[in-house]
Amino acid sequence: MEILTAFITSGIVGTLIAEHYQRKTLVKITKRNFVIELFSLRHTLNQGYNGDYSEINKALGKIPIIFSDNKDVLSCYDEILAGADNKKFLRLLKAMCKDKNVKIDISDWDDEMLIKSLSI
Repeated sequence: MEILTAFITSGIVGTLIAEHYQRKTLVKITKRNFVIELFSLRHTLNQGYNGDYSEINKALGKIPIIFSDNKDVLSCYDEILAGADNKKFLRLLKAMCKDKNVKIDISDWDDEMLIKSLSI
């Protein structure tokens, strides 16, 4: 009977540990993919852009949910809601890249590179 109890208990504990790590991995992947998506949409913030703003608005609307555990990102997001400009967007991008789950090293990138987008 003790062996059966130990077997069941170890199975439950193993399952809980595996679920915890899967959840952490999913959070990392979700946040990182979101930052990549937002980075790809930064061209819509250029002066003279005449296209559709719905994608960038949709992406920005996800920030409070995806980064609900990061006060720096939420603070930058609140600043953008008060009035968006390149400096505020740049601070938001940097805060998201520095998130403990995202960890994108942008230390070698200058601000111009972060904001600038290609026009081919």
